[in-house]
Amino acid sequence: MVAEVKEARGDLEQIEQAHRLIFGFLRDLDSADEPSEIFKLLDPLAQLLPDHFSDEEGPNGLYEELQAARPANHSRLKNLEREHREILQALEALRQQSRTSERDGDRIQQEKTAFVQKVRSHEQAETCLFMDTYLVDEGGPG
Repeated sequence: MVAEVKEARGDLEQIEQAHRLIFGFLRDLDSADEPSEIFKLLDPLAQLLPDHFSDEEGPNGLYEELQAARPANHSRLKNLEREHREILQALEALRQQSRTSERDGDRIQQEKTAFVQKVRSHEQAETCLFMDTYLVDEGGPG
């Protein structure tokens, strides 16, 4: 049991570290103006996000833990998994746009802003789910 707790803690620390990196990239991306600058910031996100999402969704991942702790989380977790796919699609579309279209800076800015907001909203929903799972008292025995 102690080993499982240490492993879970290590996994959570890894996810927390990834969240810090993601938010750092989002902060930099938010202030980026040039398509080439945007593309340079998207490249590391394109490497980080798929692995991060796999860690959350995979066996013994955060989502499995949240599901086991509170089975009622199922639909919220499925929504978060769907958002993972949407975020990766939006990321790839934005990478393509910033790579090939230096002329349409306004459109890239709009898509970049929408992408940053989508990721932040997603991470906030995850945080709320985590808090609801572990910190909300449902009034049961114990």
